[in-house]
Amino acid sequence: MFLAPTPGMIVWNKAADSFGYFDGASWKPGVWSAAAFAVNGVKVVGAQLPAIGNPSGGATIDAQARTSIAQILDALRTHGLIAV
Repeated sequence: MFLAPTPGMIVWNKAADSFGYFDGASWKPGVWSAAAFAVNGVKVVGAQLPAIGNPSGGATIDAQARTSIAQILDALRTHGLIAV
C-alpha cells in the first residue's frame, strides 16, 4: 500500500534505521518534531531555553569551576537545550 505524504507524516526508514518527517514540502530524514519528550509521564526535554552566559566577574575567581561550568554550558548549547 502506498499513500501520498501529508504534512506531519512520520515514517520508519529501515535502510537508514531512522525516522523521516514530511514537512509538507519535502522529507526530513532523521528529524522528529515534537513540543516535548516525556519518560513515564515526566517531561525530560522541551523547548529550547534562553541563552545562559559564561561565568564572569565576582570577588572570588575559581578558574577550575569556571572552566567546568563553561564546558557544561557548551554541551547544553551543542545539544540545543539552551540558546547560544
